[in-house]
Amino acid sequence: MVFRTFARFSKFSRSCYNMRKASFSSRACSQPFFYPSYRRASDLTPLDEVAHRRQSRNKTNSSGFYNVVPALTVTKNYVIFDPSLNRRKKDKDEERERDVAKVSENVRRIMLRRVNHTGSKNSHVTLKVEHMNHSHTALSIRRSNSNAIKRLIVATDSILAHFQQIQLAQLQQRRGYATEVASVNDLEHQLAKLKLDSAKKQEVKVELEELREPEVSAGVETVPNRVKFENSKTEPVSPSTISQEQVIDNMLSLGQNNEVLAVYFRMRGSNILPSIDVYNKILKSIQLRETDETSEQKLTHLLNVYSDMLSNNLKPSDKTYELVIEPLLKGSVHSYKFGDFKEGGDFLKIAVELFLISHNSNTTMKFKNSAIYNELLYCLNCYQMVNSASPQTLYSIMKERIQETNGKLEFYLQLIRFSALSRDYKFVETLYSEMKSLNPSVLEENQYTIYCSVIEALNFCGEVQRSSSMMDKVIGEMEDKTSKVSQSNISHLLSGYIKSQSWMNPYDAYKTLERLNSIAWLPDVSVASLCNLYTCFLNANDLPMAIKVWNFAVIREDFDRSVESLSDSADNNFIQLSDSLNHYVELLLTKGDKNLLLKTAREIIVKKSLILADRTLVQLLAYLQNEGYYDLAIKFIIDQGVKRDLKHSTSLNNYLSLVVDFVSPKQIAALSATKFFKRTVEQYRLMTDNVYGLIKVFNSVLRNLSNEKLKLRLAYYAKVLSCEFDDVTNFYVTLPDELREFKSQLLKVQEQLKI
Repeated sequence: MVFRTFARFSKFSRSCYNMRKASFSSRACSQPFFYPSYRRASDLTPLDEVAHRRQSRNKTNSSGFYNVVPALTVTKNYVIFDPSLNRRKKDKDEERERDVAKVSENVRRIMLRRVNHTGSKNSHVTLKVEHMNHSHTALSIRRSNSNAIKRLIVATDSILAHFQQIQLAQLQQRRGYATEVASVNDLEHQLAKLKLDSAKKQEVKVELEELREPEVSAGVETVPNRVKFENSKTEPVSPSTISQEQVIDNMLSLGQNNEVLAVYFRMRGSNILPSIDVYNKILKSIQLRETDETSEQKLTHLLNVYSDMLSNNLKPSDKTYELVIEPLLKGSVHSYKFGDFKEGGDFLKIAVELFLISHNSNTTMKFKNSAIYNELLYCLNCYQMVNSASPQTLYSIMKERIQETNGKLEFYLQLIRFSALSRDYKFVETLYSEMKSLNPSVLEENQYTIYCSVIEALNFCGEVQRSSSMMDKVIGEMEDKTSKVSQSNISHLLSGYIKSQSWMNPYDAYKTLERLNSIAWLPDVSVASLCNLYTCFLNANDLPMAIKVWNFAVIREDFDRSVESLSDSADNNFIQLSDSLNHYVELLLTKGDKNLLLKTAREIIVKKSLILADRTLVQLLAYLQNEGYYDLAIKFIIDQGVKRDLKHSTSLNNYLSLVVDFVSPKQIAALSATKFFKRTVEQYRLMTDNVYGLIKVFNSVLRNLSNEKLKLRLAYYAKVLSCEFDDVTNFYVTLPDELREFKSQLLKVQEQLKI
């Protein structure tokens, strides 16, 4: 039953990705989601092609295979590859067949991984045999544009016939003689003839370091100006004594976490089933990967490995559950802060299901990191998943597993809020009574945080009179109500009361707000509580009341700081507030009140924290253009672009391509003269950005080049873009017709302006 339940995780992750993939269809050449680049033949290039064949008819891939199964080891950039383990493509082209035949001459090939199409294409690579004895051979790989050396240790068995010749060449080289054997071409030729037995399991230690003087140690030969590397044993190692687990241990000890997943793919490609301990180490390494992968991609790797383990009838250990659940919760929190609630919610659902099954089936199950229990409750409160589990179930599982005093307090506070979202007043009372038995000093230190949580919970449960009485009593017992500390605590209590009452009855909450404002000595409530109130009025389609509350909030000095911190706490109901600004602007557009729309547009420009979604943004821009407010539209476009760039939410070129159709031809010249457009041009990247906006601006500006300053700016822009097109990282990029025409246009501009 358990295995059937979790065997679907891989399919679930794939379906989630495919659903989201459609919304990112405008991104060019995105990295494969499920398979790392070294597993796809289209993402690998034979080393000799990079070094000697600068032209390729079929992009960079001339390997002639459907997929790539690593044979010896996979690193960040290189993979030793066995063509005999892979299926060839069926290609009728004769020249293509000759390329395939040329590749198949060698049993092993070193191939170069293309890293997200942004890495250097290595115009020259030097291969050398640094050290050789009867047990192992040391190979060095160095790029011409880098001081780093890649070092591999392989068995000498298959190249023993050449051992004496190479040893003599190295001896002569140390004495100052130049030999043909030591030449780069001969060494490359010898390396191509290496025949490594794929059935053997050998220990490989791979290091990538900066050039430095090697340290001398006993039994290890050093080479000047090269990175030191050594075999763990001086005697030849029997392949049967070296396990894949030891290889993974070596990589983890060296900090090569990025390569562990590749070893796992190699094991599964060779039909080797890892043990549960090896699976745990692989799962651990995924969290430690330092790559350009997104949080979603890393967690997909995690779920795929876990699903593979279940499909092979391996029962997860307690450590396995912890290694899977903790990253899922962290990914869920990360997605929540960036407003990606669907992705984060999917991760949380899987984490909750795993949590319940692991703890219900094993009464002794306990996470070593007890903070995971509180983090799970925090995520449930953030996403308000009241149907995922009952508060009583979570209480019975977590109570005895959390021992720390501060952890216990956080446990009760989070569970009280979760019970309030479930409208379980009796259980809120039970938890509050139990919480009083905690350490008195801890309770006193956090008394106002506790009071605020209980007051909010009572309001959510409809017990408004009880919450009002508690708040009056707590404030009345304060000795100095006008001190700075007391004012802060009172504001915290009042804000929690308004915030929670808003979701039960926003009109009563507004009346309470008016009464509180009429009392001079009471502090202001938080901006977060006002945002909750105005969101509730928007949900009720009461625009006049929403406008009143908005006017209260937007004039506050702490408005930007408060709005930017809404996602830092589950109490702020960020999942409900995230789209409120877009909802507000759309209601204003429906109403058609010109004064309100112009006022709101200027407020959005002034406030640094206000960013509209694409849909609402283009609607407001269209309105401003139709009404003839061209200058305001340009300012609005620049403001929203700069804010998005600061938050790294989207590239400036993709943003420009979105809004350029809403700029009148007369205003495009003005837009091209701004620092915003200059930064947009300088940030353009051929492989990732949409060039539509730049093309349209250039076509418009080129029609009128009478202004000398405009000519100078255009010349600079054309030069910058030409440098991007000619960059070595884009050497293998196949340009579509539109881009080829645009590139030619840039060259003509440079010739015309004599750059």
